[in-house]
Amino acid sequence: MIEFYIPLKSIINTIMSLIRRDILIYMLAVFLVLMLSISLAYGDDEEGEEGGLFGEDFANQLGSAAWIGGLFLNSVFVVINRARKIFRLRVPMRAILDFHIITNVLLGIAGIIHGYSYLKVAGPAEYVAVGLIFLLLATGLFLRYISSRNVKLLNRIVHGQLLLSIILAIVIGYHIAFIED
Repeated sequence: MIEFYIPLKSIINTIMSLIRRDILIYMLAVFLVLMLSISLAYGDDEEGEEGGLFGEDFANQLGSAAWIGGLFLNSVFVVINRARKIFRLRVPMRAILDFHIITNVLLGIAGIIHGYSYLKVAGPAEYVAVGLIFLLLATGLFLRYISSRNVKLLNRIVHGQLLLSIILAIVIGYHIAFIED
């Protein structure tokens, strides 16, 4: 009888060469956050407590982290990117871009979970904010991982629009200013 020996390490290396490790990390992060959101939405609520399993305070902390972190980190990214172009600085742009993508995916998901926790009281501003978050995340990920020339140009046009980010900041600022306690 002939036996075939295929070491497990070579199989894993082959699979990892076919699939980018970055995508696996994103998929794992999205899976974990989706599991968290399910527990937030369908967890055992105490009487009179909103916001799912972890309560209203946790949902509010997610929203605050998404707002403050997104505003700060995206501002720093824009400054670094503009300084690189204006002053012709040599910076590790791929690493900075990967950090920008990872933090925006995580902060965007945190903001969406925050919004999902308060879905019963959401208004038009909240729906616009979630739509803009989805649009900016999707176009940013397409821009990073799609190599087709036409798709990249379209996404660069949409994702590169500073106007969308400014509108998102205004809508979230409006949400914060007029939110009912």
